[in-house]
Parts: sequence; C-alpha cells; structure tokens
Amino acid sequence: MKKGDLLKELRQDFDSFKKETGLKLSFDELEENFSFSNMILDAGYVPNQIGKVISSIIASKFRDWHTYLNGLLIPNPNYFSSQTEAKLFNSKEDKNKIWDLIKISMKISSASSVANLNEDEKKIKDFIDSAFISWKEKFMPEIKKIIERANNAWSKD
Repeated sequence: MKKGDLLKELRQDFDSFKKETGLKLSFDELEENFSFSNMILDAGYVPNQIGKVISSIIASKFRDWHTYLNGLLIPNPNYFSSQTEAKLFNSKEDKNKIWDLIKISMKISSASSVANLNEDEKKIKDFIDSAFISWKEKFMPEIKKIIERANNAWSKD
C-alpha cells in the first residue's frame, strides 16, 4: 500500500475510534508527541484495533524513558557513560525527582496493559487521554530538564 493511502486509512480509523469512544485528543496532538504513524508505516498496514496500538506505543515511549531513568539511579557498572551521568544526578532531590518519573512511567505502562488486556475501548480511550496529560504536564518537561543537564555536562571540555 502507498504511504499516502496508508496514512489516509490510519486517520480514518483514528477518527472512527475517536468518535466511538469520545477521545478528546486530535490525531495531530498524539502524532506530535508519540509518532505512532511511523510504526504504522513501518508495518505497512493499519491494525484493526487502532486504540490498542496507540496505547501500546504510548506505553512503550514511557518505558523507553524508564530504562534511561533507571540507569541514572542504578548505573550499569560495565557502562562508563551510565556511571558518569548517574553522578550528575546524585543528590537526594535529583533522585526523588527521577523516582517520581519512574513511578509515572510504571503507572502508565501498567495502565496500558490493563486497558489492552481487558480489550475495553473506553478504558483504552481513558488511558490515552490520561497518559497524554501526564506526558505533557509532568513527564516531558522534567525529562527535558534532565537531558539538557546531561547534555550540558557532556558538552563541557
């Protein structure tokens, strides 16, 4: 299937899911933050249950950051870069902020699993709405601060 046709089908399926469930978010809002159309393009087809796919992609993004954050708290002893970055965030305050983000990522990850395992479109819709709010209001702003701080440290001579 051509890229344009695939994206058109994705938007149509998303719009149907949104209408059926009362999802508050737009396609563009979700795409801007979670880039789910790339996964659809890579797969070459639009899955039947688009809500489940989007919720899984959102949870995966949180889990990816969870892995990085976990490395700041418990650096891999065989990975010097991880040990170096962990030293940047060694204060109790930093560790508490990182732990708060890890808890958010785990809450989001498990909520996605619950919604998807129950195959309840309302729970999937509620998950997507709440995960987006967590991402925009708390998670991403804090991640940006952490990454900028790490980048500034790596940029120093």
